[in-house]
Amino acid sequence: MKKLVLGICSSPRNNSNSEILLNHILKGAGISGHSTEKINLSQSQISPCHACLKCKNSEAIKCALEDDMQEIIEKLIKADCIIFASPIYFFSVSAQMKIFIDRLYCLVDENKKQKMAGKDAVIILTHGHPSSEKSGALIAMAMFKKILNFFEISLIHKMLYSCQMPGEILEQPDILQKAVSIGESL
Repeated sequence: MKKLVLGICSSPRNNSNSEILLNHILKGAGISGHSTEKINLSQSQISPCHACLKCKNSEAIKCALEDDMQEIIEKLIKADCIIFASPIYFFSVSAQMKIFIDRLYCLVDENKKQKMAGKDAVIILTHGHPSSEKSGALIAMAMFKKILNFFEISLIHKMLYSCQMPGEILEQPDILQKAVSIGESL
């Protein structure tokens, strides 16, 4: 069955290690005949949540803020599989990913969250410390697991890798092939 696979890249650096892994998973998904799309959050205009609660006073899935997030939410709802890719910065996801996650609040409602239920997810986290535990990647993974559980989204694959220098992941062809294989398996 052909799926729509949506990649969410939150690295502010073009061709970052997390984006490279995301691109390889999307490549694999394309090889398997799935439709793919990638959103670079660092190139999107997304304001932080203002906690105005206007999204709670409406049946529509709509945030009061007029920015790129409305279109992204529509794409999330249509997607069958969502790939979240983020570098780890100071024990957490990038600021771009955190703002994106906070803006999902407009879906926090028993009726609205059902729009996300039943999807699959892949998490990609890259970090500069040799240890996933000491880098904060495990903290970020725990956060993603809680979010996915809330929305009833299945975590089907995860990739956590230490990459200290930009593009360093390109020196690890086995990991790149694993990413392609993950994409093919979606």
